[in-house]
Amino acid sequence: SIPKVLNGEPVQYRFDIAEYHPVTHILGPASPVTQAQIARTVIGQRIVLTGDPLNPVKADDWTVNGDPGELAATLSKDGWIHAPQDPHFYPHTGSLPGLLVLNSAAIGGWEPIDQSDNHAGHSTTPPPLARNRQFQIRMWVRSDGRPAHLAGTCHRMAIDNSSYDNVRKGGSWAPQRLAGQAGIAMLDARELLGAGGNDVSDALHVLYTAAHPHLGAITLAMTGPGGPYGFLMNDNHGSSQQNRYGTAILNLPAPPFPTGYTVGDLPAGAYVMTLSVHLRLTTGDNNAEPVTDQIAFYKMKT
Repeated sequence: SIPKVLNGEPVQYRFDIAEYHPVTHILGPASPVTQAQIARTVIGQRIVLTGDPLNPVKADDWTVNGDPGELAATLSKDGWIHAPQDPHFYPHTGSLPGLLVLNSAAIGGWEPIDQSDNHAGHSTTPPPLARNRQFQIRMWVRSDGRPAHLAGTCHRMAIDNSSYDNVRKGGSWAPQRLAGQAGIAMLDARELLGAGGNDVSDALHVLYTAAHPHLGAITLAMTGPGGPYGFLMNDNHGSSQQNRYGTAILNLPAPPFPTGYTVGDLPAGAYVMTLSVHLRLTTGDNNAEPVTDQIAFYKMKT
């Protein structure tokens, strides 16, 4: 938390940020965190007694770069945040919500990586996947009319806001290309290649690709008559921890099906396969949502 006063004067604080060189790892020059780089941050609350026995306390968030109509701390053009001097202002204590929510995507320099030439079941490289960028963040504190002093330093923080463009989705069933993907998840089936409206009869070979520098668990499942169903995923020998691709087959037999049960024995009907790719990333408050892909097919009666 931040006090209201220091040396008897109102307190101001500011953060600056500097980036390490990706090859030499030498720290570059620092610059103040700008208003555009600050997401809505709740630094405390204005708490008053209402005199109403049914609602005795009224608490309103006090924010930095908050929404219209909210209580807002003064933010100067050079990045100094002025601690509210209202007698009813109570700063937050502990690590959350904190004094700054950094909008790291606004730091700039995050170039999208094109995936136009890549397909499900194949490697995503080239081009290479993204790399972390390393930063240092410092907090400075001052009181009115006095020099600033260093209050704390986060010496090294890894950030990855890269996105992937022209990622194929929907396989041959409902093909499209999406931009701005946080990671790569592509799905198709060998039996559908070239004509997504093909029916599946007695075989199903599912092609998958999952890639990200911080790739987590990947799952592949199918819903439909008699389901849900699982798969045995067989990574290609060229796969890596960050770049997994290969062919999956249905995990059969499974109860209540008899031994020797095959794709040809699946009940006739519509089926949907879903690839979920988890990323070992955090927003600072929550884990990143998985990226997904889906394809569907109709199983003919055999």
